[in-house]
Amino acid sequence: MRSLRLKLVVGSLLLLTAVILGFDAFFFLAKRSALLDALDSRLFVAAQALEKRLEIKDGKPAFDPDDEGRTEAAPEAARPIRITDENGRVLHQSASPIDAVWPSSPRDAAAPAWKTVPAGGGRAWRILTWVDRIEIDKDAAEKGAAGGEGTIAVTIQCAEPLAALREELRELGSLLALLSLAAFLTAGGGSFVLAGRALRPIRRINEALAGISASRLDARIDATEFDRELHPLIDQLNGALDRLERGFRQERQFTADASHELRTPLAAILNTIEVLLRRPRAEAELVEAHRDNWRTARSMQTIIEGLLLLARMDAGK
Repeated sequence: MRSLRLKLVVGSLLLLTAVILGFDAFFFLAKRSALLDALDSRLFVAAQALEKRLEIKDGKPAFDPDDEGRTEAAPEAARPIRITDENGRVLHQSASPIDAVWPSSPRDAAAPAWKTVPAGGGRAWRILTWVDRIEIDKDAAEKGAAGGEGTIAVTIQCAEPLAALREELRELGSLLALLSLAAFLTAGGGSFVLAGRALRPIRRINEALAGISASRLDARIDATEFDRELHPLIDQLNGALDRLERGFRQERQFTADASHELRTPLAAILNTIEVLLRRPRAEAELVEAHRDNWRTARSMQTIIEGLLLLARMDAGK
């Protein structure tokens, strides 16, 4: 059996579920983007700190690792880094292990590039690759260093594991799931209660209609006791009750009139028969009495046929 209350509850819960899922997805993606941006910013700050310690020695780039762990941008545990020159020669690589392949660095890179590199065991690293060009002095350039271009390309790469970021996102996902479940259950209970309150006027209308019978057709529903959205329905119900009352009243009047019309000829027939039975009658007197009864019966037949015709018309035949 269909339930309007159940439909209202299910419909509201479906709408709420769509809203909650949309909000959760938006918030989760926004948080993930913010965390990833913060990680990328840390990597870029670290790369800038490393770039400041690059220098040119004998026309070639060099890196002094002595200050690597004491830079302001470096974490307590040394961040994996890798610095190579334009020929792919490794100038420096930290001792911190990385179970991933360092991305190749294009020589014509115009801006820092971030890339997520998968590792074993479902782990991943976020790696920044920055191709920086270091200016060399004019004398070194004239001696042929860097092809006489006056700059030397050096690739700086910094890596950071995504384990902490993924763990924070997992915690956020669990929290959002719990909050969504609590909101769903709360909204479900609230929807059930509100649907019951919304359908209460219908129950009141049903109770008012239950009190109307053939003997109490003059009762009406007071529209002022209900919300204005139900006024058109109540007006239609009251109009139907008005038409029903008029129909019953006309039927009663018609029944009374028909009874009156039939009672008169029937009384005449009975009176004639009663008079005839009082004493023996002559044949001519009997014939005349029977003729009167026949005329009276024909009148009754006309009335009855009229009643039958009206009944057929009311039945749509």
